[in-house]
Amino acid sequence: IVSLAFFVKSQNGKVAKNSELTSQIALVANESVKKALENGQIDTKPWEETLNSLIGSSTLDEKATQFGQNTASSTYSDKPLTATDRFAQVFFAKYVELKKSGAQIDETTGVNLVKQLLSDDYGGPEGEKTYTESDITVLDTNTTTALRNYANSVGSTFNSPTGAGYESELIVINRANETGQKKDVEKLAQNIAYYIKLRQEILDIPTPKSLKNAHLAMINSFSFIIEGVRGMVVMETDPVGATKMILKYEDGIKGLDLSTRQLASYFKQQNLKFSSSEPGYIFTE
Repeated sequence: IVSLAFFVKSQNGKVAKNSELTSQIALVANESVKKALENGQIDTKPWEETLNSLIGSSTLDEKATQFGQNTASSTYSDKPLTATDRFAQVFFAKYVELKKSGAQIDETTGVNLVKQLLSDDYGGPEGEKTYTESDITVLDTNTTTALRNYANSVGSTFNSPTGAGYESELIVINRANETGQKKDVEKLAQNIAYYIKLRQEILDIPTPKSLKNAHLAMINSFSFIIEGVRGMVVMETDPVGATKMILKYEDGIKGLDLSTRQLASYFKQQNLKFSSSEPGYIFTE
């Protein structure tokens, strides 16, 4: 998180653009952390003003105690605490401690504190289920017919139409970040629904026993992708929680690529060939 947050910006402070997938994902994660800092009001310039407003009539000791209590509870002011809420509270509790100790508070102190705190887990929206062998149908066979049927079923699923107006989630979220038009993020509901549909169709495909590991890896890769896109959706309301989810996205993309390559390699080893009219042809391209 820290490396993504602090090292993908250009010199003018804007997020660096790159066509590489990893860099695009880093851009999204960077924006999450950036918003976490903004929502926590920990920019170095208004720190003193923010601290004074938070303290109010309380002493530093009283306010630090209050932060500790709120961080440990699940709600604050009758509203559930997000990961960002907990992050902000922990930050200010630590900041109050530094203030009391007489330590010099400057930009370096703040950045170091942020790096330290962002390495912790503040919870967030519940992640996707991890699927196991008990969730799929494993065939006690590896016949050529079973393998061909499986490959064609997976190929048909991958060729499912996305629907009108569909755009890559990376295009949508990067455009929203660049233009400030956050309503655009609502489009991601279509992406999530599409990936859930693909995952369910893959789950329902009977799988030859020799392919069960690659099959499960493919299913769970879809779960990581879904979790990542869900993180993009909540980036505005819970950026700290969203960042952890978004970092799953690249794992999902890599896992999906690896599992499909493993399937293609196995089919090749079995000398299983597909005509260009068969959905399973995607494994020979």
